[in-house]
Amino acid sequence: MNIKWIIIIAFGSLLLITILILAILAFFQQQRIKQYQKIKTNYQKEINLVKTNFNNNFKPISIKYELPYNEICYLHQKIKGTILSQKQIKKNFFLFELKDYQQFSLTNLNGFLNFRSHKENPDYYGDIYLTNQRVLIDEVNKAITIWLTDIITVLPTILNINNTFQPGLLLIAKQKLVYCFWTDDVKMGLRINELLQQKRGQKGD
Repeated sequence: MNIKWIIIIAFGSLLLITILILAILAFFQQQRIKQYQKIKTNYQKEINLVKTNFNNNFKPISIKYELPYNEICYLHQKIKGTILSQKQIKKNFFLFELKDYQQFSLTNLNGFLNFRSHKENPDYYGDIYLTNQRVLIDEVNKAITIWLTDIITVLPTILNINNTFQPGLLLIAKQKLVYCFWTDDVKMGLRINELLQQKRGQKGD
């Protein structure tokens, strides 16, 4: 066989293989987008429903910890989550520039389709407490305190945790930190948001 035809056949075969691989990748990406859109639509419906019926008259609850006299706890539940890496934060720096009127609306992280938790296990897993002063994440070996005065905003989002989409909340803090809560509890985010607004209102009085 002529060397010219061998080159043409080899090139054609390589081109067909490349097209096939791209088609397969495009198909899987399309399926990922469909999965994301389905979860996003359902989460948005839940957000709208909860916001419509949300009651901001919080009732104090008792917890095992003794709090300072001026601190009241309003929420306690189990939580797990991760903290965005500095690289991911740089790609999503707009989170630190959001205004009050943009609060608590479904927000995408840049690169959300390919976002990964940097390890299989969450960064934190334990109890979360919400008071009129702070958000406290209590684990067996450590505790994370996030003061309300240090929180810029809290936003619902869709997280891609190890290639699986799920509803979540982003808590953006002034120290250039973004905490991701793996939860579909819309009320939790609305409670934090409401306490932030109350705190800012008191500060402005």
